[in-house]
Amino acid sequence: MTVYQIITRYDNPCHPLLAGCRNIGGRSVALLRAMTLLLALGTLGGCAASSSHAQEAHAAVPPKEGMQTISVEPLKSTEPTEPALVRYDEGWNHLVEKLVADGFDRTYVESLFGRVENPYSAGPMGHKMRALFNTKFAPRKQEPKKTKKAPAPAIYSGVLVPENMRRARTFLETHSESLRAMEKRFGVPKEIAVGLMLVETRLGNYLGKEQAFRNLACLAASDTLESVRPHLSGLQITSDRAKWLSKRIGDKSTWAYDELKALITYSSQSGLDPVTMPGSIYGAVGICQFMPSNILRFGVDGDGDGTVNLFHASDAMHSLANYLKYHGWKPGLSREKQNRVLRHYNNSATYANTILAVADALR
Repeated sequence: MTVYQIITRYDNPCHPLLAGCRNIGGRSVALLRAMTLLLALGTLGGCAASSSHAQEAHAAVPPKEGMQTISVEPLKSTEPTEPALVRYDEGWNHLVEKLVADGFDRTYVESLFGRVENPYSAGPMGHKMRALFNTKFAPRKQEPKKTKKAPAPAIYSGVLVPENMRRARTFLETHSESLRAMEKRFGVPKEIAVGLMLVETRLGNYLGKEQAFRNLACLAASDTLESVRPHLSGLQITSDRAKWLSKRIGDKSTWAYDELKALITYSSQSGLDPVTMPGSIYGAVGICQFMPSNILRFGVDGDGDGTVNLFHASDAMHSLANYLKYHGWKPGLSREKQNRVLRHYNNSATYANTILAVADALR
């Protein structure tokens, strides 16, 4: 009820509050009407406060003092204040209909795509296919002759630098309590967890330049070679290679669609806004860079606030430790087996070697 409606209702001479005051002095009536106005404003103020508390109830409970968190916008209400046509780029039409057919609420889905700032593009799929194409069809290099002495394991350059190591040691000290709890629960050394998050996001300082929702949506909507071909200029695409590309595009589109559904589901559980959530070009999110389906499967509430928020350090470290344990991590693993488990996170020997090197330095 608006202020005008409340005042009109209670400032009616026939209303019970004023019916018995017809014969009293004008000053008394004026006073009573003033009190009515104050009552009306107080009523609206109370409604506004209740709305504020309801919104706060969806936000994550603040972590303990000193715990690292990354601020991500909470999911705003999508209920329209008045009937309105939600407009979104027509390139999303097929994807919207597919999500609705799979059981997602149309109003909610349309409201999400209505807030995506940039239009649909097959660019992300083109980027992925170009990389896969070059790997698949690149000329084979002649293998170097083997030497008696095995070369040192390759690691990413720019990771084991003084600034990063200082940041990692500070992280270890700041989150020592949560890291100890993680070690006890999952058996993953704290140095490995910190090394992994350092490699992935520089411990939350680089979460990706992309919007995870839009990029997954672009990948999901790009399901034919013809839609992606403009982004594959310069590649020698024969008929056989076209068949290979069509198959890979279809597979990747299906994968991205499943991840998009998982992101929407995760967002509804966590209260985070999927549209504004930062992520990698292929939709990984959080300090530990989980794909959305892995959040639903391996996400852990490490700080006890009732939600899994991978932009909170404790939740991120507990979740990645849960993932590593599932894939075979346990105390006493040989160096080779540790490397093998870490490659489940990212199938790269250089990636695993770098995490192990960071852990060695932190010890």
